[in-house]
Amino acid sequence: MIGGKINLGGPVQPNYDGTVGEVSVYNVELTAAQVLAHYSAGTKPNSGQTTGIRIGAYLDAVAWAASLRRIDTGQITVQAADQTAVINSGLANMQVTADTELGELFIDAAGTSSSTTRRRSIGYLPTRPP
Repeated sequence: MIGGKINLGGPVQPNYDGTVGEVSVYNVELTAAQVLAHYSAGTKPNSGQTTGIRIGAYLDAVAWAASLRRIDTGQITVQAADQTAVINSGLANMQVTADTELGELFIDAAGTSSSTTRRRSIGYLPTRPP
């Protein structure tokens, strides 16, 4: 029970009227810094990632083989993911991230995923991923 009183011989008197979205249980007492880090991870997931790291995280989430990835690191640091990242498909999330970089996202017939940065896309670098 969360936030209620048990009256001996009587009904439970609830004090909490709501829902609990996520619960974590630890076998040690957390420091204030650890609580803040846990809170921040939940409210600002993936904050400060480059576009390449973010696309890699989406590929990790769908268990895409590392051998089938050719991902540029990226030049842009992206904002924290919002709730649309939960609602959208992995492909839609990767497309939005690639668009942020003004880069390109490719998935070929063999299943190899490639993400290029805008510099590579507009020809600053000599080659594109194979």
